Amino acid sequence: RFEDALLPLERAMDLARAQWGEHSELAVEAELQYAWCLGRALRHDEAREILEEVLATAPDERVDLRAYARNRLGQAWWEIANHRKDEGEPAGEEEARSKAGELWQETEAILDGSEVELPALSALNDLDLGIYYSTWRELEAGGGRAEIYLERAYQGYLNHFGPFHPELI
Repeated sequence: RFEDALLPLERAMDLARAQWGEHSELAVEAELQYAWCLGRALRHDEAREILEEVLATAPDERVDLRAYARNRLGQAWWEIANHRKDEGEPAGEEEARSKAGELWQETEAILDGSEVELPALSALNDLDLGIYYSTWRELEAGGGRAEIYLERAYQGYLNHFGPFHPELI
């Protein structure tokens, strides 16, 4: 019932902005939650707009917020690509998938270069990259990029969440 959650999340976002400032960390976190919910409600273009704004305004020192926003923006582009595929727009689909892949690769570079350890986000980003590369026929056994990222995602989820996490199962 993601549509039902949007109104309270929007209110929380407005309250955080009013209380702590337009670009405060709490306002940015509220925007990320709102954008996530928009995506789950299949409103990917709206989610993309908010995530692009978050990337432009999130504090530089909050690597976690910036990396998460970049990863979720990749997810929004991925879903936009799926929509374009369903609409029969192959050029638009390829462009959107490419943007998603770039964002996930950038997220990986940020996470690898950061002193902040974010195992859950790393596992999620590895899963996204594994799925991305599997669509580009990089799934060959014994070293294909999809296999490498999917194995890393599996190990990340296993190590961070344990063997019974729904994503792992």
